[in-house]
Amino acid sequence: MKPTFNKIWIIIAFVIIGNIILFYFLSRKMEGYVYDTMAEKNDAELQRLLK
Repeated sequence: MKPTFNKIWIIIAFVIIGNIILFYFLSRKMEGYVYDTMAEKNDAELQRLLK
């Protein structure tokens, strides 16, 4: 019983750690995406104002 119990906990730990890493990378990618779109919008506004 104990070995299977330990295996289950190891699997759970890996799943949780994997989700945290995945979420961290996704949030960083989203930040970059949001920043890029904001920069593009600001550039468009500047071009419109300069005309």
